[in-house]
Amino acid sequence: SSGGPPRGGGNEFSPDLVPSLGDGQTGFGGMGGGDAGGMMGVMAGGAGVAGDGSEVLDRLFGLLSARRAPGPEAYGAPALWPQGAGPGQPGWNPAASYGPAPGFGPPPGYVPGPGFVPGPGYVPGPGYPPGGDFGAGAAGEGFIPSAPVVPWTQADIFSILSLMQGSYAAGPGGAVGASSVGRLHEAIGATASQLGLAGGIQAMPGPAQDMLELVSMLFEALLDGRRLDEKARTQLARLIIPYVRVAMLDRRMFMQSSHPARRVLNLLVEAFEIAGPDVPHFRTLRELAMTVVDRVVEEFDDTLKLFESLEGLLSTEIESCRRRAELAERRAADAQNGKERRQVARESVSTILSEAIVGMSLPSVLLDFLAGPWQHHHTVVLLREGALGEGVQLSRQLLDELLECNTCGALHDAARLRPTLVEVLASSGQPGSAADELLVEFSLALAVRQAPDHSRTPDEVVAEAISAAKVEHVLVDSPQVIAEHTVLAPDAEPVEDSFLVSAVVNTEVPAEMIARYVEFPIGTWLDFIAEDGRVTSARISWTSPISGRRIISNRRGQRMLVASPEELAEMEIEGRLRPRHSESAFDQALHTIADRLQASATLSPPG
Repeated sequence: SSGGPPRGGGNEFSPDLVPSLGDGQTGFGGMGGGDAGGMMGVMAGGAGVAGDGSEVLDRLFGLLSARRAPGPEAYGAPALWPQGAGPGQPGWNPAASYGPAPGFGPPPGYVPGPGFVPGPGYVPGPGYPPGGDFGAGAAGEGFIPSAPVVPWTQADIFSILSLMQGSYAAGPGGAVGASSVGRLHEAIGATASQLGLAGGIQAMPGPAQDMLELVSMLFEALLDGRRLDEKARTQLARLIIPYVRVAMLDRRMFMQSSHPARRVLNLLVEAFEIAGPDVPHFRTLRELAMTVVDRVVEEFDDTLKLFESLEGLLSTEIESCRRRAELAERRAADAQNGKERRQVARESVSTILSEAIVGMSLPSVLLDFLAGPWQHHHTVVLLREGALGEGVQLSRQLLDELLECNTCGALHDAARLRPTLVEVLASSGQPGSAADELLVEFSLALAVRQAPDHSRTPDEVVAEAISAAKVEHVLVDSPQVIAEHTVLAPDAEPVEDSFLVSAVVNTEVPAEMIARYVEFPIGTWLDFIAEDGRVTSARISWTSPISGRRIISNRRGQRMLVASPEELAEMEIEGRLRPRHSESAFDQALHTIADRLQASATLSPPG
């Protein structure tokens, strides 16, 4: 028995039928070379993956091709067929197709056609007669010839993908786990069998296998560890077959960030990261994302215009969500800025008070007042008016006069002190009568301390102290006066950060790593890795002009963390944080693929 002629008038994979498969003109371009060294340079620089050139993509394919086990292309890829001849055609020579590498031969069970002449390096496969004698009647005892496995044509491949996409359109069940390379190969082989195509995935030409594996790795990288709910992950996994078709039609999806299919995938990942099932106010976006996935799976028929219309729908809704996130980021920044300003003001007032009373012996009534109501009031007016404000000057003058009274041992002019005392105590919500009580207690404490002789009785000392504290003109206390000077809005409730910095910063953090976080501008994206291994993408949304600390916010604008560059650098060392190469999920996935391929190439023995 012999191989017979190819089906459909030609059995080769024909990339020239789809001009954009290769370099934008013909063929697969340079996808067959194993340029691992060049890829290392690209990954080290972290640039070029999202560009409009084919160099990086060719290097990716080079690493993919090099990773495949050494051996013949699937029944001789068209690029290796001598003079365009294929199996069963005149001049077909498996040894020439497979190359002269020793030990390479045709697939098991292959029966050569008439006129076959073994080429150099040819080794017969299992089941062939000993000695490789292929003359008439030379088959050994028990030898059962079988038909050769015919390579799949381009039409075959798209028929398989169409049938698989149809099964995915029927429901998400078929897509579960199919984003892994092994499962995808199994699914393609099973679908090919339904169409009567033999040979499994190895019947697919090598360049097409590489494209298939690249798309599969893309979805693995998109879904691996990302903090998405299970329904969103399952929905995204359903897109793998339509995106294999897109890649087979137009490899520019991997080269151009503006490619509609690429942009739609980026928007879908962003939509599912924003609109989780536990966020009802983003339900509209979540439902739209689910609908877009359904439409791609059900309607994509190798026409890219579908992605252009879907991109418009997603972009409009996501832009609205981004504006909402920006408002949330501004609120978080304002709250953090206010918190830091209050902290700075408190520290400043504390320093002023400490320097003013150092070395003094103060009555407890005065010390309690200064450390409590006065310190609070001075902080409030300092925040409200600035260092040169009138209220700040009056408050500072009150401090000086009270300390002077303490030094002299007598209350000089209670009437002049009382108005400012009323304002200070009002900041803490106390009425004007509290100022009278304070003046009496302070005067009494000074009088007791300044009575060395026994010419006066204790009652006389008290009476004199009360008289000194008496104010002839008493201000009328009213709720309005108190309210005007009371800080009714306390500090905002603390926000519980999703990620916490280390309690103690490691002093061994490299200076260049810290400098990198110092230089990161607002909008830089970072990946935070939780204890469960899940990844949350967040960005630097604000930098404090006071402390230099950064607010890190998620895609909803929610604050995830407030940390200094030193703390962020230490988190990276601890493996809890890593900078992202790009905001878009697609670009980041390509970098992840490149890292994995390069690591695999480094670990694999040469040759």
